[in-house]
Amino acid sequence: MHSLFKGLIIVVALAFASCNPAPKCPQRSREEAQKAQEALTDFAVNLFRNVTSRDENKNEAISPISIALALAMLESGADGKTRDEIKRVLLEARASREDVLSIYVNLQEQLKIDQDKTQLNIANALFQDKDLKVKDDFMGLIRSCYKSQVDQVDFKQQLEQTRQKINQVISEKTHEKIPELFKKGDLNAQDRIVLANAIYFKASWKQSFSKGSTKQDTFYRNGQDQQTVQFMQRSGSLPHAASNDLEAIWLPYDHQDLSMLVVLPKSRDGMRDLERKLTGQQLRDIISRLQPKQVNVQIPKFQVRSHINLKDVLSKMGLETIFSQSADFRRMSETPLKIDSGVHEAYLTIDENGTEGAAATGVADKAMAMMDPEPETSFKADHPFLYAVVHKPTGAIVFLGKVNSIDKQE
Repeated sequence: MHSLFKGLIIVVALAFASCNPAPKCPQRSREEAQKAQEALTDFAVNLFRNVTSRDENKNEAISPISIALALAMLESGADGKTRDEIKRVLLEARASREDVLSIYVNLQEQLKIDQDKTQLNIANALFQDKDLKVKDDFMGLIRSCYKSQVDQVDFKQQLEQTRQKINQVISEKTHEKIPELFKKGDLNAQDRIVLANAIYFKASWKQSFSKGSTKQDTFYRNGQDQQTVQFMQRSGSLPHAASNDLEAIWLPYDHQDLSMLVVLPKSRDGMRDLERKLTGQQLRDIISRLQPKQVNVQIPKFQVRSHINLKDVLSKMGLETIFSQSADFRRMSETPLKIDSGVHEAYLTIDENGTEGAAATGVADKAMAMMDPEPETSFKADHPFLYAVVHKPTGAIVFLGKVNSIDKQE
């Protein structure tokens, strides 16, 4: 059995204190749920495109929902233009504060799964400097609605001890898959808050791949260079779709709410074109057009780890004010605050049993259609492809990335 982790950390640069009122956490309506499904996909694809533009040849792994939850918590403490930027990226410009709160608080609850073969756990944590005064409303909301752990630390006098403490908490929440999110030098004595989200995901395939069927074959690294890697394979009825430019397959996990989508360009060097053109609507269209078909699946075992500086990525997405002197977090504290840095690390392993990974804080223009009926379709991911772990009831993309080369196999 294997797993998938995630988490995000955003560091806010200035002051905090504790309080514990119990605000009413809103419930969302059906219309809000539909709006959220589209917003979550759009956010995930927007994030993915900005991450992958850094280096088109790299493997990537991100947890869009982890980053979104961290930003939603930030939105609760933001005001003015800063708040407008965050809610526009997370939902839409016209969204109210209650919209963002109800959608993401309820989403966090819906995503939780704790069963023998599937675990999807979400943990939030806030580390505040002992000298920072934080407003009661914000602290109460973070504790009561987002169920966040709150710890006092001393950035000024005990910076290294604070860094180690934060890393230890993240390591525990991600079952030691992200042992050192913050490297030496990532934090400084002027920082006053670290706001973190960690997601742990562990899931078995609904139908596992037989280890006896795994064999060595050729994978075309970056669509060109040949490398010999281990391919898992199995046959059966699976949701599948294809167009002139790409094909896609849906690999269900044991828990009915979770599946992995694999999107494979028809051309060996088609990944760059796919990621440049991909939109949230196109990803939704691909999923909606999947139909059961007899498929022989061949997909490589792989591991991906990404460590991302979020400052440039989020700035490109329209979150510019939060990193500037114009940042407005007055609903969090009377002390002027701005985001000093943001980091996100994700880890993922795919093998015959399922998926394992972690993270701490990622198309065809033509319509998809079923291929002509035939006894069995071959789906062989022997060149760069995109993958997404999807929570079907909410549309949330728990994990999104691409594989350009097979760096490590066990």
